[in-house]
Amino acid sequence: MGAGRRIARTISALTALAVAGGAVYAAAALLSPIPTLEVVEREVDGGANAAAVLPLPEVGASAVVLPTGSPVVAGDEAARPIGGTARLILAHVVLDREPLELGRTGPALTMTAAEVTRTREIAEAGVRSVPVFVGEPWTRRDLLIATLLGSGNNLAEFLAIDVFGDLESYRAAATAWLDENGMPSTIIADVGGLDPATTSTAADLAQLAQLTAQQPVIADIYATRPSTVSTGASFSDTTQFVPEIGVNGYVNTYTDEAGVCILTSIEVAGTTATIALYGQPSYPAAEEALRAVVTSLSENLAETTIVSEGTVVAEYRADWGQSATIVATEAVTTTSLTGSDLAVAFEIDDRRTVLRGTTVGRMVVDTGDGPITVILEAAQSISEPGIGWRFADPFTVFDRWNR
Repeated sequence: MGAGRRIARTISALTALAVAGGAVYAAAALLSPIPTLEVVEREVDGGANAAAVLPLPEVGASAVVLPTGSPVVAGDEAARPIGGTARLILAHVVLDREPLELGRTGPALTMTAAEVTRTREIAEAGVRSVPVFVGEPWTRRDLLIATLLGSGNNLAEFLAIDVFGDLESYRAAATAWLDENGMPSTIIADVGGLDPATTSTAADLAQLAQLTAQQPVIADIYATRPSTVSTGASFSDTTQFVPEIGVNGYVNTYTDEAGVCILTSIEVAGTTATIALYGQPSYPAAEEALRAVVTSLSENLAETTIVSEGTVVAEYRADWGQSATIVATEAVTTTSLTGSDLAVAFEIDDRRTVLRGTTVGRMVVDTGDGPITVILEAAQSISEPGIGWRFADPFTVFDRWNR
């Protein structure tokens, strides 16, 4: 074989090798995996929630709480007598055992000579009651209204027996309900709170008021405040206390052991604040304390916006130069009594491409009053890379296969 032929064959082999190598490289470049988009989180700094300064009285026991978060308390933190607040607890336990639809009257209890005699006994003992007569049909709603607004201790007793069979069974049900609803410091010894062994803490009672604002039937009774029931019986509303300052009174009660006890709520800064003032030495002292707390709440409690709708909270970045911002789909606001630092956590999907408007994860903001979850979406699109990026230098192409 001549030298020229050998050279030609060598050139042909090298050319074929080059073509094959080019084909392999082209395939490797075109088919190389697209790397996952880099997620760059941005700092979300809503600042710390400032604690509201509440001038709660040191005498007795007091607490203020919002629908979420811990209560602000002052004074005696131990359990103490609660007077007629026991009737509000009774209403909750009854409706938990036998729910009543809003607008419905419920079953009727027909009064007998036994109920009339018992009512006379209670009234002669100097305890507040609502008169009843033989043959009167008191609906469940009637009993609740007169028990809550009219402070009918006789009706509270009849209601407990009608639903639970006897007072001992009611006390057991009340204890279970209190434990289930986060008020383990509350002890029920009777239905009306005249027994000083019926005790609770101000923190528990402020939480009870929150549940009251959220219970449809009870909340409706306090919103409409009827002074008569279907039997024709009428009574005075004993629960309001200084309503002219915008509060919605739930309990206004006094016994020698409990002192003056006020449980109320007020709408402020887009939320419901509930206030418990127990063991106050007099009604003027209770009024002064309530006015001071309400004024402080109105002046200092404000809704804070942590993140607005459309705020950029993160960003997707692609190796091939494209990027897409990630935005919150709704605002995050908070109202807090206690003051707390924010904690923000992101849960963002791993993606290689993304379309504008696609849900890409969520952001969880913990304000100290509980977590708030917000859906995140992409504000722009990131498409697959073009030919120029795919046919980068060989080292870059091969590196993609080794990631």
